[in-house]
Amino acid sequence: QSVLLLSKNQAESVSRFEVESVFMDVFECTKTEFLLGFRDFVMDADKLSLLNRYVRELSLNKPLGYVLGKVAFLDDVFVVSEGVLIPRPETEELVHLVTETVKDMTNFVFVECGFGSGCIALSLGKRFPGSEVFAWDVSEDAYGVALKNRELLGLSNVTFYLGDFFEGFDKFLKAFGNDKQMVLVSNPPYIRTSYLNDLMPD
Repeated sequence: QSVLLLSKNQAESVSRFEVESVFMDVFECTKTEFLLGFRDFVMDADKLSLLNRYVRELSLNKPLGYVLGKVAFLDDVFVVSEGVLIPRPETEELVHLVTETVKDMTNFVFVECGFGSGCIALSLGKRFPGSEVFAWDVSEDAYGVALKNRELLGLSNVTFYLGDFFEGFDKFLKAFGNDKQMVLVSNPPYIRTSYLNDLMPD
């Protein structure tokens, strides 16, 4: 019913994957439970209202991650807000690449420039619990989101700094010493402003 409340043009702008995703979020179910047991779910007024809100936001080209306030990344779910970029599949590939690169290394630390939601720093910290991760970002929104994600994942080996990377990193280097190898990671926004008008609305 929530989709039928939209105009035809609005409904056509929302994909089946997005509709399934918001249904699963509203009913707190897995994809398997959604596909096999949908008719057993009870649609009360609160769920219908939330579902309507989600689908309307999607029809206005609001990205699914921002609509739900979270996104799946590798083996975890990360909180996101409109103050941070939504991690893309390519970002997962970067974590895999770094993991493969350092798997035979010992006595190293990770350093990240521009942590956003914290997904890269936290994923590396989770995969290498014996190593420390230090990450910087100038965005207060990103800092708050990253701290929330760190708390949700329960990681103590990842440190986020709010401030300019180069200024903070310079001080970090002076106190760092030479006893450990340093792995620098960064995945900054890379789309040229001249290309923005050619991108999909969401």
